[in-house]
Amino acid sequence: MRPTRRGVGVLLVAALALVLGVNYGARALDAVLVPSLVAFAIGVVQVLRRRRPIVRRTRPVPGFPGETRTVGVEVESNLPCDVREGTGDGVRAIDPDARLAGDGDYEYEVELLERGEHALGPATVRQRDVLGLVSHGTDVRSTTPVLVYPRVEPVADRAAFAGLVERAGTQDRDAFD
Repeated sequence: MRPTRRGVGVLLVAALALVLGVNYGARALDAVLVPSLVAFAIGVVQVLRRRRPIVRRTRPVPGFPGETRTVGVEVESNLPCDVREGTGDGVRAIDPDARLAGDGDYEYEVELLERGEHALGPATVRQRDVLGLVSHGTDVRSTTPVLVYPRVEPVADRAAFAGLVERAGTQDRDAFD
């Protein structure tokens, strides 16, 4: 758990209000310091009571290198969160990150690059309190496989295979087995 930039700003304003309150009177303490500290404390409590986020992905349809597929992501979180999605080496995600206000769904495109089975995920979910003062990051280790077929190359002209049976020395077609 750590303060966000907004949280650091609130703490700096609270510290300034404390200095001004000590030097010039208690009005700065009542107007700025106490509400700032209360808001920050509520943010800390919200993040401490957070539920561990769950990330589920739809499994994309297998394809060939160069094609793109759509991946649907469902996030369960009781707090607003930022989702940063990772991918394996054989695929490239196109805009896989999202900012959600809690439970939510989003989609992103993935480009298939190399043949084989590759992984989508794991995801990093950074949950923050409602005012955005405190955040906590969680790595969600679940992955979803995506299958990329080998590249299809055209077969050469039939003339190149015309004499194979004769060169094999037998008319038996099982000679190639």
